[in-house]
Amino acid sequence: MQLGSTESIKNYILHSNTMAFISLHSIYKELKENKFTIIDVQHLSIERSFYFIQQQGQVEALPELFMKFANHYNFK
Repeated sequence: MQLGSTESIKNYILHSNTMAFISLHSIYKELKENKFTIIDVQHLSIERSFYFIQQQGQVEALPELFMKFANHYNFK
């Protein structure tokens, strides 16, 4: 199944007997309200790739600095 947003995933989980992989930050409120619980799966490792995107054209100084910072702490 594919849902279009984090909010739609959360809503589906709240109203069904299913599970999902979702960002911890996106469910902080629901965890505090005891609507969701985290299930730890031993020996499960999930790697994710993130990419920088920007509008076509010249990179501004602040985004360039952030990219350098993020790449410096990339622990591949």
